Amino acid sequence: METVCVALRDIPYGFSKLTLPDKGDPIPCPWLINEMVRLGGVFSFLRRSFFRDTAGLQLEVEIPRIRHAIQDMKTQAISSIQDTHLKLRQLVATLSVSLISFL
Repeated sequence: METVCVALRDIPYGFSKLTLPDKGDPIPCPWLINEMVRLGGVFSFLRRSFFRDTAGLQLEVEIPRIRHAIQDMKTQAISSIQDTHLKLRQLVATLSVSLISFL
């Protein structure tokens, strides 16, 4: 992913799918926001689960919460961003092994 992001550094790009900052399964939304910030992504898409996660809630309140979480992540220390990146890598590796075992 890093190689692609470096190649796109002069082009606004986005990736991943977000939901509410306190949601996300199997990957917590803050970890995806972390990757978006770490790699310089400037936009994201919404997960299908976003609509389930926001059922009965006011979107005019919840969308700004996502934006605020992105802005907050931009203020995190580099070491914190790297730590979260490593946690994400470990989780993806674990999920990959589980998927291969399942198949």
